[in-house]
Amino acid sequence: MLLLYHHLLCLLTLRHHALVKAQTVAKTYTGWDCCKPICASTDNRPSLLTTRGAVRVCNRSNQPLPTTAGVSAVTGCQPGVNTNTAAYLCDTYQPIPISNDLSYGFAIQVQDSQAADHPNCCKCYQLRWLTGAAANKTMIVQVVTPGGAGGDVKRGDMIILTPGGGGAAGAGGV
Repeated sequence: MLLLYHHLLCLLTLRHHALVKAQTVAKTYTGWDCCKPICASTDNRPSLLTTRGAVRVCNRSNQPLPTTAGVSAVTGCQPGVNTNTAAYLCDTYQPIPISNDLSYGFAIQVQDSQAADHPNCCKCYQLRWLTGAAANKTMIVQVVTPGGAGGDVKRGDMIILTPGGGGAAGAGGV
């Protein structure tokens, strides 16, 4: 489905937002792989915690990890990792319907770089679908991972985190 999206300024709670004028037309997909989001890391740069924050992660039992533990934990999707000390995507990242025409959620924004210091980490966007069953509906999403492109998925597309929406082979989710 095609959508139009705007960059928003928002709090992590996704309750307050202000529109910024940049617009992009892109496609949406759904995905859920249980991996630790890239924006939950700081690449050993603590300043990222004060300038943009870090995405919360959970342990294998879906219990939230303290920020410092989550930032330093390796993703549970890494081959050979100790799954008892690894970090995973929390199940609270699934979409939250607010009304028939509005929902909140989290997304992977397809980008060239998958670095933890990517400038779009933790940014929010207002999505408005242009075609398909969701035409003219809106979703406010926070980017938790700048993802890589491949196949039909192109730079700028949004992958809405949705349980059962597709995922990486061997991702290790529960």
